Amino acid sequence: MIKIVYILLFILSNTSANTIERKYDIICGAVPRTKGSCGEECEYEYNHNERILKITGKKMDDYKSPLEVPWYLQIENIENITLNGIEHIGENSFNGAKSLTEIIIPSSVNSIGRNAFTNSNIKNLNIFILSSSYPYHIATVHM
Repeated sequence: MIKIVYILLFILSNTSANTIERKYDIICGAVPRTKGSCGEECEYEYNHNERILKITGKKMDDYKSPLEVPWYLQIENIENITLNGIEHIGENSFNGAKSLTEIIIPSSVNSIGRNAFTNSNIKNLNIFILSSSYPYHIATVHM
């Protein structure tokens, strides 16, 4: 039965294998993944108790759909995101993060993909350059 569901999802969907796997996980009630890879030399870890997603590395992957994001099954519960060393925030990475209240974009970030924060509850995105002596505010994006 499980293989039939997986095959039907693949046939009916015009999406990548990662998206099929996420849909399969949702239908079958899979246990959400709490850590793994999310791009070039890039790892994530989600803490259920604190509702914090920590991402460390260089370049996050771009995702064609929010269903492809590795933390999709936790997306509505994420309240805080910590980025360490990230240079690129991927497309659709936090699309649907309805509980998201805080994210600090570090100075290492030089690009943000489309729809990265679509359907999140962030109203203003403050971007700072953090130095050893003081934070320097460079932009506010009203969403």
